[in-house]
Amino acid sequence: MFVTYAPEDPADGDRQEWTFNPRRVRGSEGQVLLRQFGEKSWDVFVQGVRQNDLHARRVLLWHLMRREHPTLKFALTPDFFPDELTVEFSSDELAELRDIAASSTMPPETKEQILSRFDLEMEVAAKREAQGADLGGKAPRPTSSTESTTTG
Repeated sequence: MFVTYAPEDPADGDRQEWTFNPRRVRGSEGQVLLRQFGEKSWDVFVQGVRQNDLHARRVLLWHLMRREHPTLKFALTPDFFPDELTVEFSSDELAELRDIAASSTMPPETKEQILSRFDLEMEVAAKREAQGADLGGKAPRPTSSTESTTTG
């Protein structure tokens, strides 16, 4: 996932970008995230992030910011507007989600629409990833860990 925090008001901080792979979070970090999220299931947390659950995304932002500021309290996590925190999926993540949708039992016409949407989003993600490669990796690229880039 490509996570971007871009506050409207410069007083709220600088634009920050991270790559986040939910499969590469240590168990101890995951337990802290889940405790703050109020759930016991990692899958529920990840699904919340994917589905634009504001609490899940605030917990994710807190986690990412704590990588650079380990003592950051959750209460001090920026109170962002929904469009100030974006989560975009890599082409690999979209392909995985598309496979899940393809094997589902939803009505064929609904499935066709959803698969078409995934195909379009995968094209956009592949272009974004290719542009990042063309720029010498300056755009976010999927990684096997959590990374941060702060731009001002």
